[in-house]
Amino acid sequence: MAGGSREPKTSPRRVAATLRQAQAVELRLANRTYGEIAQALGFSSAAVAYSAVHAALKKTIGPPSEELIALTHERYNVILRTWWPLMLKQDRDATVLCLKALDGIRGLMGLDAPAKAPIDEQGKPVTSQTMQMVNVVYDRAQMREIGRILQSAGVLELDGTLAPAALGDGSENGQGLPV
Repeated sequence: MAGGSREPKTSPRRVAATLRQAQAVELRLANRTYGEIAQALGFSSAAVAYSAVHAALKKTIGPPSEELIALTHERYNVILRTWWPLMLKQDRDATVLCLKALDGIRGLMGLDAPAKAPIDEQGKPVTSQTMQMVNVVYDRAQMREIGRILQSAGVLELDGTLAPAALGDGSENGQGLPV
């Protein structure tokens, strides 16, 4: 919108986005992966699905989410304490329950969240080719700065050759360095 004002919360686009976020939370609660959520809801990647789920949780749960997370974590621990001894005795059902509880804990802690890809100022993912170009520019800038420092120290001439002072007059300090 013009003048830097924000889009109303009740605009059709924001309402649709909020509904998609709620659907993403529902799917995550159904133990779907972020990749599956992305595919089901048409998000461009698992990272976008992860962002949608967490944005919805921030909007709807807010500060009490820490309490809910702690309660859910404790429930998973009760399941593990109950079924772990049977799982160790190779009980198939107990093993399935324990693995599901561990998966739940991993999800609760965000351990399965997709890695965050760097994004540019427009919010678009930065490709590896772009990162390589950034690294080349950064490396060149570093080399220019090193050249400036060596020039100011009298070690390099402006054309990049060693300054006569850097070569010394033939006398050395015993460590191969000019004095």
